[in-house]
Amino acid sequence: MDTETDRISGHDWQKIDQFVALVHFWSECRARHGGQFASRGDVKPHAIKDFLHWTFIADSMGYEELTVRLSAAAIDDAISNNLTNTNMFDLYEPEMKSMFWRFVTPILAGDLGGYASRILVGKWDQQIQYQSICLPLRNRDGTQNAMLGAVHWTPMEQEMARRLGKTDETPENFGRVTSMMHLTLDTFEPVPFDTEA
Repeated sequence: MDTETDRISGHDWQKIDQFVALVHFWSECRARHGGQFASRGDVKPHAIKDFLHWTFIADSMGYEELTVRLSAAAIDDAISNNLTNTNMFDLYEPEMKSMFWRFVTPILAGDLGGYASRILVGKWDQQIQYQSICLPLRNRDGTQNAMLGAVHWTPMEQEMARRLGKTDETPENFGRVTSMMHLTLDTFEPVPFDTEA
């Protein structure tokens, strides 16, 4: 996406402090563990204090299932709803579920990271730009079906929301996708993701 009012690219995560802190933490854990991904045992409050307020953990037990185990306080505040123990696929429109599943599958498998930007409706009908970054996370037993991520949100002016396609019919939860891409796990370079495939 590239408009006068909003420029979103695969390198935008580098402009957000908590995303940079997450990538640094994850990379340090990987180096410390001889190339293995960060595990749930690494995710302790003191270790992630620089981005704890924006942190989430989610895991999957099967097709189109992604349950939040630790919800980011920042997004809970924005939408007035704690998402812990919520299956995120219960919030997506039916026609969006296959796209989101294609997006999260390589992250859960440990092949790629991910970056997404969406328009949400928060409390008092405030429209916000919601950005997230997620990286593979090992379970304590070494299995791979989880992710560690961070979020960032900013209020949007009505005119910008209109230009990005927000309408009265857009669903309240995770409505309008403005950008989605995968990230390599060595240099965190963007990998195109086709939302229409």
